[in-house]
Amino acid sequence: MSEVHKKYMQLAIKEAEKALVDGVLPVGAIVVGDGKVVGRGRRRAGDHPYLDHAEIGAMREALQTASNSTEGPMLTLYSTLEPCLMCFATALNTRRIGNIIYAVEDPYGGGTSLPQSVLTPRYKEWYPKAQGGVMREEVIKLLRKFFMATNDPYWANPENPLRKLAENR
Repeated sequence: MSEVHKKYMQLAIKEAEKALVDGVLPVGAIVVGDGKVVGRGRRRAGDHPYLDHAEIGAMREALQTASNSTEGPMLTLYSTLEPCLMCFATALNTRRIGNIIYAVEDPYGGGTSLPQSVLTPRYKEWYPKAQGGVMREEVIKLLRKFFMATNDPYWANPENPLRKLAENR
């Protein structure tokens, strides 16, 4: 495991810990460009739980000062959980995210394994590289804490694949 990836994943984990304190699924994300953190995000307990994803927040912050063009530094998205289809599609659409590094694969909603061959031409041109498993065990521990404490019926379901992964069942 690259020390650089570990360094930045630790920052994403800090964001995930904040989400855990808020009582939501502990997912944290950061975006790095030119060796600097340019965006941070965490899962939120806001009005839009299906839209308030850590990766969306981090990419939004990173791109706020960037133009809509593809010019500028290549960005890397670090997330504690494999990005879902919405977040992966957003990374594709920005045309600035070249790498996605995540800790834990999401057997329930992960989207980074979407085959490039099924995409339309616009999205085939820009396809970020994805790598999982960076600091996986540390993030599994956070997920376990969440699943042990949550009363949310969506996450409390013992058959939820992400819960099963976290609980090693």
